[in-house]
Amino acid sequence: MSAYVIAVCGAGGKSTYIKRKAEEYASKGKRVVVTTTTHIFNEKKYSEYENIILAGEPVDDSKLGPLSESDYMRICDTSDIVLVEADGSRRMPIKIPAGYEPVIPENADETVVVMGAHALGRKLRTVCHRAELLPERYSGEETVDEELIRDIAKEYYLNPLREKYPKKKLSLFISDMRKDFFESVAKGEIGIKKINMVLLASGFGRRFGKNKLLEIYKGKPLFLNTLDNIIEAVNLLEKRFSSETWEGAEPLCEFSLTVVTRYEEILYYNYDKRYGRGRVKAVYNPDFEEGIAGSVRMGARVSIENKAESVAYFVADQPELDSFTIADFISDYIYSGKSMAAMYTDGHMSNPGVLSADHFDEILKLEGDRGCMGIIKKNPESTFIYQVEAEKLKDVDIREDIVR
Repeated sequence: MSAYVIAVCGAGGKSTYIKRKAEEYASKGKRVVVTTTTHIFNEKKYSEYENIILAGEPVDDSKLGPLSESDYMRICDTSDIVLVEADGSRRMPIKIPAGYEPVIPENADETVVVMGAHALGRKLRTVCHRAELLPERYSGEETVDEELIRDIAKEYYLNPLREKYPKKKLSLFISDMRKDFFESVAKGEIGIKKINMVLLASGFGRRFGKNKLLEIYKGKPLFLNTLDNIIEAVNLLEKRFSSETWEGAEPLCEFSLTVVTRYEEILYYNYDKRYGRGRVKAVYNPDFEEGIAGSVRMGARVSIENKAESVAYFVADQPELDSFTIADFISDYIYSGKSMAAMYTDGHMSNPGVLSADHFDEILKLEGDRGCMGIIKKNPESTFIYQVEAEKLKDVDIREDIVR
């Protein structure tokens, strides 16, 4: 017996595509192996199906690498279906491959190229892995539409693979998290999502030399720039997930807003007058001297009191993080079905971050100057990454960063 081998390459959505195909075959009684020629997340519990095996050589605590040639051929001889993740994209939705990519097994019967629809409406350079390989006709600043996704997939994946493997089956799959989410809603598989949006406003700002959060930035206290943007983002999100939008009986998402602070000026600010009665809840952080952990623990406690299913943490000194970016970030987190999310720029993850209630116990155990990013980085397979332009995550650290 020799397995039918499907190689999956491209960008955002490969792992989800592979898992769904594996479970589809497993539900029909097929013996399925999921492996890689590059790297794949080492999920401790890959699937509820016992006839799916995740195979690879351990690289570190979170990743598996390629099997030896003999082990690979053995699984091909003893399985019905082998699904191979044959490309890496650093979880970006679009990719231009290097000359040595993708790494397709010679015995692959079929190759599927995946690109992510969550790139739509974003700047190409922001959401494209190996954007430095873009040809001159692309500035990298183009707004991504479906035609652009298909053009890139055709030129850099489909045409070269068709030339190299003319007799093998080849197709393009555009992964659409939003479509999948609403299909699951229609089937009754997803209920109302409750998210507590938490603004962390307890920091002193040692590099700044005094409490920077009350400094005037673009005509208002610094912390209000971020909070205004969060409020506007929630307004957008409530429309996106309203009953009118999806034609359901009730909204799909509910949002609460909490400000965690050590400062009386922020604690007793008249939020009702600015945003409406009861829209924002401000709570005192008694553990401010401990560091960031005290603030995030307080945010988790309020989230538990609110019976929220997720908590989203924002820092109060990122005034250029606009409402549309925040709304898209939270939307994509919801669509992804992941238990965590973080923004990503300049090669590293960054605030803001979102964590589901599954991680509240871990948050409540944080101590000192440690925030939630350690929890997020420890669980990459459970984290949705949202690429963003570096200027939107600009921190106000010193007096020269202030824009009047």
